[in-house]
Amino acid sequence: MKKIKFQSSFLQILYLITFIILFAFIISTPALIKGPVSISSKLILEEETFEGVLICILFIMSILIFYLYNREVKKHKELITKINNEKKKVEDRLSNSEQYIGI
Repeated sequence: MKKIKFQSSFLQILYLITFIILFAFIISTPALIKGPVSISSKLILEEETFEGVLICILFIMSILIFYLYNREVKKHKELITKINNEKKKVEDRLSNSEQYIGI
């Protein structure tokens, strides 16, 4: 049986990195409970807002990855159908040639 080589796509790697950041942020939330994180004097980052944004990003990336996988499945189904059609043609030619040869 032929082994399939798996190569992760850019979206999968980005999804994993975002998931790890979100997970680390959720774990570190008790330390941040003191109050919002001030990135600058004008930019204050609430933890719930940041978590919500990361979850939305993960959701959007998961939809994109799902779409890419569906597209690949369609390509493979078309390829299987094409291979099966070619196989039937070859089998028909072989059976026709056997009739002419007299086997």
